[in-house]
Amino acid sequence: MNSPQHDLPILGEVHGPILAPNSEVARLPNFRSAMGRQFLESRRPMSQGEMADAIGMDRGQFSCVLNGSKHMPGDKWSAFNQVTGRMTALQWLCLRDGFCLTPVDRLRQERDMYKARLRALGEAV
Repeated sequence: MNSPQHDLPILGEVHGPILAPNSEVARLPNFRSAMGRQFLESRRPMSQGEMADAIGMDRGQFSCVLNGSKHMPGDKWSAFNQVTGRMTALQWLCLRDGFCLTPVDRLRQERDMYKARLRALGEAV
């Protein structure tokens, strides 16, 4: 017997979350503002209810999370970042504590660039 298929909402192109400019994130006054901005700048605009459904969270609880009366469950953060296509809330936390998020791909590119420069210097000697 076949199980029924369920439709999945189309959330746009599949890309990992992108980072907002650190200067803009640093100006946000608190974590709640950062999370609200991340929701509002979602790669696909949607209502609070649609977002809650997309990340597998109760609609009422998600509303409370956005208004600051409850916390986002730890197991929902990854889905929230993927659906919004942003990481503004995590960026805000990092900046508050003196750190910056850097995509791994960018770090790999920089490493490869430095390796190529070192090789070129070694060959020039």
